[in-house]
Amino acid sequence: ENNRRIYENFQLSLMEVTGNTQFTASNVHIVDRAIVPAAPFKPNIKALILVTTLLGFILAVVLAFIREALDNTFKTPDTIEQKLKLSVLGITPVVKNKKTSISPEKQYIEDPRSTFAESVNTIRTGLLFSNIDNPPKSVLVTSATGSEGKSTLAINLAVAYSVLGKTLLLEVDLRKPSIADTLNITTNVGLSDLLIGNIENKQEAVNLLNNNLSVITCGTQACSPLELLSSQKFANLLTQLYKKFDYIVLSGPPTLPVSDSCILANMVDGVIFAVTAESTRIKVAQEAISRLQKHNANVIGAVLTLAAPSKMSDYGDHYYFGEYYGTKPDKNAGAAE
Repeated sequence: ENNRRIYENFQLSLMEVTGNTQFTASNVHIVDRAIVPAAPFKPNIKALILVTTLLGFILAVVLAFIREALDNTFKTPDTIEQKLKLSVLGITPVVKNKKTSISPEKQYIEDPRSTFAESVNTIRTGLLFSNIDNPPKSVLVTSATGSEGKSTLAINLAVAYSVLGKTLLLEVDLRKPSIADTLNITTNVGLSDLLIGNIENKQEAVNLLNNNLSVITCGTQACSPLELLSSQKFANLLTQLYKKFDYIVLSGPPTLPVSDSCILANMVDGVIFAVTAESTRIKVAQEAISRLQKHNANVIGAVLTLAAPSKMSDYGDHYYFGEYYGTKPDKNAGAAE
């Protein structure tokens, strides 16, 4: 009986399996055979390049406008006239920073026909014609802060004046002197020694660069430069120098860090204010000019130093004068004070 039941169950299960196998049909049909594409559908490289290029250009333009709006430095002489209300006497171009080239401080000495020398001649002419009836015989070169090309401008301007008459280059920056090292002057005595009384013969402090150009350097660095420059002894020395020289160029300290320039500005016929292109901030320069004018200084004009004509031409073709002097703009030219 048990075997019979087992056999019947087996027969029933076999019939169910057989029936399912016969009547079960698949609903999947092949509609079209898959074909391998010739090119990838994604990503679309050409479209990506076009979109990214366009977005990069738009972003660059926006950043350029933002940078221009936030940049508050002097780029052209016109900016000086607008912001400082001063006449621009000229510019001093950058000098290629190469070991074989002439240092900017000695440009006029080594090559009087260079572009730099011609620029200094323009500044000298502007000074002479600033007052035709009574041109300034003594000028003070200063700036708002340090490292703005004051010494370079003073040295070259003194050399340019020496072509016209007997000239003295007087270093009145008694805090950070540099002219002795620049011109390779080995004399250890200078202006401070004259004022303190370390030397008896004043001629010991005078160094001759040529027949018409004399230089008095700082000499021994003094402990109290402001007291020396505001003393009656210094005023008397200037009076004596005015009688001996036709022109005197004073290389002064910056205006904002110390008050020496404000004292010196009242002892000379005029002041030249040096402004570094793309470096000196407008607010800083305005503060320095305001301080000088409050001390009744005669600020004749300003000079844009370390100016690159190739960059200035971006703001107008009339700023580029390289073709006139037979030179081409060099984008790799380095700036030197």
